Amino acid sequence: MNHRRIDVHHHILPPSYVAWLRGVGVHEAGGRDLPAWSPEAALHVMDEHGIETAVVSVSTPGVRPAADTGGDEARRRAREVNEFAADLARNHPGRFGFFATPTLPDVDTALAEAVHALDTLHASGVILLANTHGRYLGDPADAPLFAELDRRRAVVFVHPSELAGPPAADVAPFAADFLLDTSRAAFRLVRNGFIRSYLAVEKVLRTFFHG
Repeated sequence: MNHRRIDVHHHILPPSYVAWLRGVGVHEAGGRDLPAWSPEAALHVMDEHGIETAVVSVSTPGVRPAADTGGDEARRRAREVNEFAADLARNHPGRFGFFATPTLPDVDTALAEAVHALDTLHASGVILLANTHGRYLGDPADAPLFAELDRRRAVVFVHPSELAGPPAADVAPFAADFLLDTSRAAFRLVRNGFIRSYLAVEKVLRTFFHG
């Protein structure tokens, strides 16, 4: 029997997004250089490995590559990458879905972008970075966002980010720090009652570890 796979951990690098990152001095993510990506290359890899559908997302550093990235800039970039992903899914029916990028830690605009992505762009869910420049998921201020995602029974993909502070010498962040980062986020979500309070989200919450 030919089983076709669904890949829920497939990152995209829209050209304008990569150009923006390089323009603000970001040339790697998690200790790896920003790789080349294209829809054609993605489809080739998917076909080689029997992947029917990839649910794509933007990885760390998201839309706040620096602690002082302005809120207006983050909002523009989030809308840009979400519309790119929606177009990708629209242009390749059945081959791509996407997790939308919101604008945490700005909760109000993150909520607005999540609603727009889910209702208008038909996102498959949202991707939340475990931390944004040291500010971890599970902050009490995140409650309105989680409440709305819970109400919608939305899929939440929690992805590691780089730890605040310098990395250990000769240890790439993706190899070890990402494990700690998602553990910190999971601990905080449990300790602060988010998992208990938002049961619908808890049932579909997926925390992915790199290693």
